[in-house]
Amino acid sequence: MGIMTQAAPAFLDALPVSKIYGVGDVTEARFKELGITTGQELKQLGLGRLQEMFGKRGTDLYHFVRG
Repeated sequence: MGIMTQAAPAFLDALPVSKIYGVGDVTEARFKELGITTGQELKQLGLGRLQEMFGKRGTDLYHFVRG
């Protein structure tokens, strides 16, 4: 594994959800209501839950936060 590949999970875990591709003001506010502020916290939501909450966008978010 290269250095960049190893650094990506740590970077994504620390990333504020507002900086994740596809997260706008409305989605950020929804995450904030759930107490989710970082990529690491977002990873705790499973694919099914994200799909329930955000439809197709939930699938995208699931994959974006996992690199």
